[in-house]
Amino acid sequence: MSLAHFDDLNSNYSHSEKQQALTRLDLEFLRMLTGGEGLVLDSEQKHVKPRLINPVEYFFENIPKYDNTPLSLETLIKDINNPGIELLYEKLTDTLKKIPSGMHFDKNEGPTGYNKGLATFFPKTAKSNNFYSAIQDILDFSTNREQHSKAYRQVRNNVVDQLKIETDSGKWGNPFDYLNNKLPHTEVGKPFDHVFEEQLKIQSNTKDSTRYNHFMYLFVTLDTYGFQRDKKSRNLIIDSTHAFYAAHCDYFVIEDKKAYHKSKEVYKKLNIETMVLNPEEFIAVVKGNPAIQPRKWTNWFELINNTIENEEPLLNGENDEKNPVLIYSINPKYFDFFNRMQITRHDEYITASFYKKVDNYSTFFFWQEIETLVKCIVNHFGSSDFNMESLSKAEKEQINTDQWKGRFWFLSKESTVHLTLREGSPGPMLNFKINMNATDANSH
Repeated sequence: MSLAHFDDLNSNYSHSEKQQALTRLDLEFLRMLTGGEGLVLDSEQKHVKPRLINPVEYFFENIPKYDNTPLSLETLIKDINNPGIELLYEKLTDTLKKIPSGMHFDKNEGPTGYNKGLATFFPKTAKSNNFYSAIQDILDFSTNREQHSKAYRQVRNNVVDQLKIETDSGKWGNPFDYLNNKLPHTEVGKPFDHVFEEQLKIQSNTKDSTRYNHFMYLFVTLDTYGFQRDKKSRNLIIDSTHAFYAAHCDYFVIEDKKAYHKSKEVYKKLNIETMVLNPEEFIAVVKGNPAIQPRKWTNWFELINNTIENEEPLLNGENDEKNPVLIYSINPKYFDFFNRMQITRHDEYITASFYKKVDNYSTFFFWQEIETLVKCIVNHFGSSDFNMESLSKAEKEQINTDQWKGRFWFLSKESTVHLTLREGSPGPMLNFKINMNATDANSH
C-alpha cells in the first residue's frame, strides 16, 4: 500500500454516507491485503520510506478531501455577507469588465495551435475578452477537474499534430527510441533524451533532479508526446504515482492498459526490474513460477555444489581480507527470496552467503519479510536456536533499528546456518559456515 492508493480513493470520494461506507470497505480490504505495510514519500527529501499504516485512520485523518464545488467571484462576495462589500464589488466588476485581458484569440496570431489551446484554457475570455472573464476562467480551472483534463488533452493533441507524431503509439516500438529518432526532424530539433533532461532541470530548479522528479516527469512526458494517451490528467498523475511507488517492489499489478504499457517502458528505460503484470499475468506467475510457488527446497549442500560446478560466476575476486570470493546468480530464488550466492574461502572453512540483489528503487525492508523467511527456513531445517517460528516483539524492534542478531541453525558439528542482517545493504543474509572436513551426510 502507498499514498497513491489514498489519492486514488480520494479522487472519487464524496461526503455522502453511502460513499463513505464504500470507501471504508476499500480501506479495510487494503489493510487486510497488506497487513498495514505502507510506503510513504518524504515530501522534503523525495525519498520513500516504509511505514506501518492503519488505512482507515490515515485516510480520514491525513488526506484532504477534494472539493469540486465551482468557485466564482459572486459566491466569494456573498459568503462575506456585507452590503458595503457587495456594493464595492459591483463597481469593481464594472471596472474589470472594461479592462482587456491582454490575450489574443485571433486565428492569424500566434504559432500553430496556440489560439485553439488558449481558448480551451480560457473559454469565457474567448467569448468576452476582458479581465473579469479571465479571473472567472482561472477560478473554474482551479476547481474543475474536467476542465483540467480538457485543457491538457487539447495541448497534448496540438503537440502531437504539430510534430506529426504517429497517433497509434502501438506502432512506435520502443517509445524512447521512436521519439529520439523523430524529434530531431521536427521543430524541437533535439532527441527526446536531450529535451527531457533540459526540462527536468528547469522543473526541479536544481542542478541534479531527485529520483522522484526523474521518474514522474519521464512518465508524464511520455503521455504528453502521445504514448498511450490518458483521457484524464488526474488519472495520469495517479497512475504515475502508483508506478513510482511500485518501483520499490518486486511486482506491480495494474489493470489499466495505458498505465501498464507506460510503466513497462519507463521501468525499462531506468533499468528497474520490477515486473509489470495485469491480474491474469500475476495469477499465472504465482501458479506457475517455481520461485514463487511453495515447494520442497533443494538440499543446501547440493545447491552449493551444483551452482559452483555448473554456473559461471558473476564475480571472481578477493575480499578485504584477501580471501577468494565467488559470486553466483541463483535462479529460482532460494527460499523464494535469495537470488545471489557468495562463496568465500577461509583457511579452515568456507562460507556460502545467500542474499537478495535488488534491481529497483527499494532501500528498505519490513520485518514481516524476515518473519516469512524465518518460517520458511524453519519448515526446511527445523527449529532454530530460538525454538519459535514467529519473531518476538524484541526481535521486531531490533530489526527496525538494525540491531537484530539473527537466528542460528546447527545442522551438524561441521555446519551451521545463520540468518542475520546484511552489513552495508538493506535486507537479510543467510550464511552457511562449512568446515573443510564437512560432508553432506548430516545435511538437510
